[in-house]
Amino acid sequence: MLRLEDLHKQFGANLVLRGVDLEIKKGETMVIIGRSGEGKSVLLKCIVNLIEPDQGKVWLDGRDMLQLDGKGRDHLRRRFGFLFQGAALFDSLTVEENVSFGLRRLTDYSEARIREIVKEKLAMVGLKDIERQKPAELSGGMKKRVGLARAIAMNPEVILYDEPTTGLDPIMADAINDLILQMQKKLSVTSIAVTHDMTSAYKIGDRIAMLHEGRIVDVGTPANFKRSKNALVHQFITGSAHGPISLV
Repeated sequence: MLRLEDLHKQFGANLVLRGVDLEIKKGETMVIIGRSGEGKSVLLKCIVNLIEPDQGKVWLDGRDMLQLDGKGRDHLRRRFGFLFQGAALFDSLTVEENVSFGLRRLTDYSEARIREIVKEKLAMVGLKDIERQKPAELSGGMKKRVGLARAIAMNPEVILYDEPTTGLDPIMADAINDLILQMQKKLSVTSIAVTHDMTSAYKIGDRIAMLHEGRIVDVGTPANFKRSKNALVHQFITGSAHGPISLV
């Protein structure tokens, strides 16, 4: 469904992506792991074209998104939902206004229909009767779930998760992992999640890809990763300070 071909991105002298190649199958959850600062979030934003790659192609159902004009890109972008790191809710807006942000700007739905969708999506992530609350009144886990409700409000075909369990305690992190699995099953979506949390990666991933020094160095199932002979993969998944990955 989605193919990344030779993606490059540089910020000043910092080479972040150095030729990323990766294929994501329809309906699967692909987890991208790697150390902090390796460019995982940049890669997600390049996929949905929030950041313009310097080079490469992003194919969605056989169409290169980067070759489309602004209107064409906007049309394809609506097929994506994005759960940002930290949820990225608008502090000045209520939960209802946050979840309905895209619906109000990109559809001609009535107010009654929008409120119905907001209630439905909040229920899907295990929340109810919080529409009038502001983000400051919510726990970290609730913010993540509101962010997920906003991500699925437009019924996307692909959901991108940027560090979905970061900052959460182990119990809430596992609840978010369960939600990701539920979204894949209920909505039949294709998912891409970036994380350095191996517990999460093993639980939600159909396949895992490791990003290191701007390139994908290995791709496989969780079972394959656990017994990988790749020294880079082994060091990362075991959390060892000793190995080919520099600590600098």
